[in-house]
Amino acid sequence: TGASMMDEGYMRVKQVADRIGMSEDWVRRFFGEIEGVRKVKSPAKRFKRPYTILLIPTALVERELRKMSA
Repeated sequence: TGASMMDEGYMRVKQVADRIGMSEDWVRRFFGEIEGVRKVKSPAKRFKRPYTILLIPTALVERELRKMSA
């Protein structure tokens, strides 16, 4: 199915935070600026702020972890 393909290719902020042992805020700040991270924005609704969901490619997480450990 399409959903399972997306789950294999991309990780959400919480998944990355759990995997590398950092806070979700740290993951948002660090990975939010890296090219290749998909940003899905929800429109602002009345009395509610807009949200941005980061979809971080698994390969990008692996690459950045290798850089950090070196």
